[in-house]
Amino acid sequence: MAGGGMMRRKRSGVAVTDVIALILVVGSVLAIFYSIYYGETVRAELMQEGKEIYITARQWVFQPNRIVVKAGQPVTLVIYGADVLHGFQIEKLGIDKVVYPGQEIRITITFDKPGTYIFRCSRYCGEPYPGSGIGHWTMTGVIIVE
Repeated sequence: MAGGGMMRRKRSGVAVTDVIALILVVGSVLAIFYSIYYGETVRAELMQEGKEIYITARQWVFQPNRIVVKAGQPVTLVIYGADVLHGFQIEKLGIDKVVYPGQEIRITITFDKPGTYIFRCSRYCGEPYPGSGIGHWTMTGVIIVE
């Protein structure tokens, strides 16, 4: 070696923790899309007038998590907290309600125009199972207005 000094080799590559973090992020995104598009669907037009849509909030899912309604049709969502404290938020409409364990809340909405409205749990509802790719951040659903 010239000059008698030691040469250090730079380490290149990706850390294992970076790979794990990437896998968790991708898994979470896939879980959200899967739950929105392949979850249980309720079509409000099949209900008789005056009926309500019942949604159960439990770690880490809304059931049903896909609701289809017609524009101009009033819809009452009845959200029941099955286990721990949850929230029910439709950010587009400025709705954010607390859902207490063992209790239900009612929200009556008339959607004026067609569109897609994402709802999500807005209160932290617990630690996910390690490696499951699901947790509080995957607790979402969609209301499709036709």
